[in-house]
Amino acid sequence: GILAKLELSSEEKEAAKKDMGRMLDYIDKLNELDTSGVEPMSHVFPVNNVFREDVVT
Repeated sequence: GILAKLELSSEEKEAAKKDMGRMLDYIDKLNELDTSGVEPMSHVFPVNNVFREDVVT
């Protein structure tokens, strides 16, 4: 993969490790939420077609 080709210093590796750990902790926290009453959605905001109808002229 592309990430395997990155050349990072020891400090950069440690910072990336901490960042990834924080992201995984956040995901674990989100997984604790009770979403049983929440309807699944594809977007946070409603998606409406803002374009006009196609009309043959």
